[in-house]
Amino acid sequence: MVVASAAGQAGEVLDGFFWFFLGLALVFIMPLRGINALSREQKENTLELVSVTQLSAYRIVSGKWAALFCQSLLLTIAVLPYVVLRYFFGGVNLLQDLIGLGFLLLASSAFTAFTVGISAFRSLLLRGLLFLGIGFLVLSGFQGIYTMLRFGGIMPSTLISGNSIIIPSLITIFILGVFFTFYFLAMGASRVAAVSENYSTTKRLLSLAALILTFLLPLIGISEELCFGFAIVIITPVLVDALTEKAAVSRIVLRNFANSRFLPTRAAFFLAPGWHTGIFYFLIVATIFIVTCFAFLFPPISGEDELSAILITYFSALVFPMLVIHLSRRPTDGAFKTYIIIQMICSCLTAIIAMPTALLGTDTILLALFFLPHTSLVLLMDYTDYSPLLGFFQAVLIIATIIVSAVRARPLYTQMSLIVGELEKSQRPPTDDDDKQSDSQSNMHHSPS
Repeated sequence: MVVASAAGQAGEVLDGFFWFFLGLALVFIMPLRGINALSREQKENTLELVSVTQLSAYRIVSGKWAALFCQSLLLTIAVLPYVVLRYFFGGVNLLQDLIGLGFLLLASSAFTAFTVGISAFRSLLLRGLLFLGIGFLVLSGFQGIYTMLRFGGIMPSTLISGNSIIIPSLITIFILGVFFTFYFLAMGASRVAAVSENYSTTKRLLSLAALILTFLLPLIGISEELCFGFAIVIITPVLVDALTEKAAVSRIVLRNFANSRFLPTRAAFFLAPGWHTGIFYFLIVATIFIVTCFAFLFPPISGEDELSAILITYFSALVFPMLVIHLSRRPTDGAFKTYIIIQMICSCLTAIIAMPTALLGTDTILLALFFLPHTSLVLLMDYTDYSPLLGFFQAVLIIATIIVSAVRARPLYTQMSLIVGELEKSQRPPTDDDDKQSDSQSNMHHSPS
């Protein structure tokens, strides 16, 4: 009995070492090789030479991702016999291990796409911080999946019956992994592509569809809290990307909107590339998110004021750095680095202030910085009495950010309006007024001098 218990504990220790080192290799070491994939090309000015081959920016970025991901795939295939071999020693659920290995490979795919995507940023420090931060979140997510597999009872009979709630959750996580793999590659492509190459519309429409589908997950038995978490995971990187894109107006992009059968030309004002359209996309996504949360996920309850204040403050925290940026300068070249720096300063400042607040049991220090959305989130978590006031102030802060951003982007909107107006006029059939104007100009041209 004692021998069996000791053997079981030793097996668990070895099992932990196996998954730790495999996860370290697939989620950290292999994706880390892509952190300089695009920045090296930019420094050596070789991207222009590659573009001569008629390859699109997305094909260039996806090619770099494929080269790295194939190495992760080879590593996974190499360790597969060891995964199966452990089954014959007993105490191992082969199905759980195979599913866990598959999700590790999926995490490696998405994280490799992320490192390749952020390699378009020139700052090595920025890339390193993003890599460590997102890498920690990816490993934490896999730990949650592994716990779900181990203690949730994934057995062949469960897969056959299909009654377990774990199965829809795993399928959803798989789809999210595929979605983020595509999204991060498109993000990297949009950062190095020419102005005429439009990846923003596809990214934003696909993200909007993913958000709407996430809110439908309770229909297949997934809890509302988990759906809420999935939705937050989707919109956070999407909105940050939309708010920090390089601002540019391309006649080719606008012409594609005018020629589209599915999108109206005016949709370019929130789907075309650039932070100036990203601010309107942010407003649409935030509205859909908040309204859907109360309509489907969390119907009106006693804590409605608190929840609405938390949601509004969350979106205010996302957009607050843009208010600082737009008040200081016009980020025509994008402002991702500055955005991340402001977010880190606000988060660190809130964390430093929250420590003495927790020790002293007073909210006086936090109230002194209530205008920071990050500080307001901490206040809302611990002091619900401030929900109406903080929610109202953060809503005003969001409106102020949108107004300031719109004022900053006014020349861009004017340029877009002129081009869109010309395109719409060239596409509609001539009217009587146009004919009269044409006849008048013709008579003036042929009149004797």
